[in-house]
Amino acid sequence: MTRPTRAVSYSAVLRLPGALRTFSAALIGRLSYATVSLALLLTVQRATHSFADAGTALGVYALASLSMPAKARLIDRFGRRRMLPLFGSGFAVAFAALAAVARGGLHQGALLLALSALAGLCAPPLGPSMRAMWAELTPDPAARLRAYSLDGIVEEALYAVGPLVVGGVVAISSPATALLLSAGVNLVGSVGMAFSTAARSASGPAPSLSRAAGSGVLGSPAFLLLAASVLALGLGTGPVEVAVTAVSQEAGRGDAVGILFAAVSVGGAAGGLGWGRLPHRSSAGVQLAVLVAVAAAAELAAAFAPTLLSLGAVLVVLGAAMTPAIVVAYVASDHFVPDARRAEASTWIGTATNVGVAAGAALAGVAVDHVDPRLALIVGACVLLAAVAPALLVRRRS
Repeated sequence: MTRPTRAVSYSAVLRLPGALRTFSAALIGRLSYATVSLALLLTVQRATHSFADAGTALGVYALASLSMPAKARLIDRFGRRRMLPLFGSGFAVAFAALAAVARGGLHQGALLLALSALAGLCAPPLGPSMRAMWAELTPDPAARLRAYSLDGIVEEALYAVGPLVVGGVVAISSPATALLLSAGVNLVGSVGMAFSTAARSASGPAPSLSRAAGSGVLGSPAFLLLAASVLALGLGTGPVEVAVTAVSQEAGRGDAVGILFAAVSVGGAAGGLGWGRLPHRSSAGVQLAVLVAVAAAAELAAAFAPTLLSLGAVLVVLGAAMTPAIVVAYVASDHFVPDARRAEASTWIGTATNVGVAAGAALAGVAVDHVDPRLALIVGACVLLAAVAPALLVRRRS
């Protein structure tokens, strides 16, 4: 059992040397990931007049983005100051070229797909890089928990604001302009992070990473169990958006979907804020197991919610458990890998979550077409319950 952590304020975290400047640059760059999916979808759709082509381009971009762990490993090895501007430049050039192709009437489907893939391959791992810098800036466990909580809360806010930004830009200009904006803010954020005070203090290659470094973070059994837990967390919560949309439409209130999704975000922000302020006496594995169990209970309750109002209430609880669970996973990952591997470890946690969510949503989409959408929520809750076991095993191995 770990000792309770002392209270550390969010403002104290931001007053750490170089923290505010670095975090501000990271947020500018990470805004692009909250805007780029919708901007890319609309740009390709307008250019080709095909939602199928647009969806394929988005899928290719997302698939290429799964190279994040490899890019994070390169950053761990060669340094942020060298690699972040390089990745950011490639990302910006690829999407600038795609916007030019879309505007110029060169509606070559293969070219649009190739540029989408290139952008995904170049997308800089800004979130993992920022979390690795938080770990370097906060050797104190309480300060690190508060920093990761702040990071998760603000990221939730960015993903809530991003689609609104795209909608506003499209209203006054075009989807291609929104795509260019995404590319521009990503490059600005990448360069800003690379040349911030905090990044300069650790911008060189990690001396411990040799060419014979082996399998990296995936060589740690405890880390693999942690990754399995968050993969299951993503798989279990992946059906929520699809099922909630279907339930809303069945109730004749399709217009309520946005409010229900917002309930998850509100719960996530509140949960992240509260979790960061609490003292924690138990191990990270126990914390993760409890949070996943709460999420499972909330998703199961959502399946039996009699009204949309009650559904919204339990979705707040679901969000309040999900965000702290991810924060705990990021904190725990630091304990299972060398310091020089933190960016790679953080990226694997994010990748495992995103892959799980994507798979859960895809399976839920098939299920909703053939059975009651509430069944998808019940199955998701069962998957979450199954994720409790690997979390507890992580505790034993740690």
